[in-house]
Amino acid sequence: MLQMFAAFIAELCGEPCAFGCFRPDEALLSHQLLTGALRAYETGSVVRLD
Repeated sequence: MLQMFAAFIAELCGEPCAFGCFRPDEALLSHQLLTGALRAYETGSVVRLD
């Protein structure tokens, strides 16, 4: 938890950070990929991600 907070503060202050926080677009992509993987597993078929 402290590492996440420190990374957030570092990014907020413009400091270089080796491991930055997820941006909203990255969180959306991660959600789409995991949702597609779950649907593919449930249906046993290939799922198209838009």
